[in-house]
Amino acid sequence: MTGRAKDIIIRGGHNIDPSAVEAVLLAHPAVVDAAVVGRPDQYAGEVPVAFVVVRDPSVGADEIRRWAEKRVPACASIPKDVTIVDALPHTAVGKQYKLGLRIAATRQELAEKLGQIGYQAPSGDD
Repeated sequence: MTGRAKDIIIRGGHNIDPSAVEAVLLAHPAVVDAAVVGRPDQYAGEVPVAFVVVRDPSVGADEIRRWAEKRVPACASIPKDVTIVDALPHTAVGKQYKLGLRIAATRQELAEKLGQIGYQAPSGDD
């Protein structure tokens, strides 16, 4: 394992190094930048999700996920979701700032679970 301990994603007993998954995503010809974080999961504890910046807007999240599915080092490392974003957050020294991405991933999961029980969460734009 490499990277910082708090970046490691623990999925049902599997320790996933996000940098290994990010390297696979960055190998896709359309991907400019990528970040992988853990999203809470009621069964597995956490699942990996990816946020990517693409140079070609015709490339979709499903295509990138399928790309990763064939190339990641372990089945547990396959990103559950891929979200295409305009840019990834970085600190003043140029390092990826993943806290905001973890929050976004958690909000996505929460909105999905609330939707399953018929609750429409406020958008936050109000």
